[in-house]
Amino acid sequence: MFGWGKNDFSIFMRNSIIKSGRNEEVFIKKCLCSVKAASKVVPEAVEHIVVPNRCTDRTEEIAVQLGAKVITDDSRNLGLIRNKGVETCKGDFSLPQMRIAK
Repeated sequence: MFGWGKNDFSIFMRNSIIKSGRNEEVFIKKCLCSVKAASKVVPEAVEHIVVPNRCTDRTEEIAVQLGAKVITDDSRNLGLIRNKGVETCKGDFSLPQMRIAK
């Protein structure tokens, strides 16, 4: 499960990873599992927020099943969509995440 519940917050920094996207059904599971695996090697708590945008596939459903906090936004502006995730996050440090083409 993603989100809080790891370590004592009075001691450790909290981190938030924000993933926005539209129709990411094919990629979202690998992305969330990758973040979960990376989170295991750091003492800080990691919160994962997914901001699906006008999705017509199972992106939101998959994110919820994997324990991510889901905030929907129907804007047509990537900056506004990412900002919605930042406004919602509880981390001391937040990182908008994007897929990088190879």
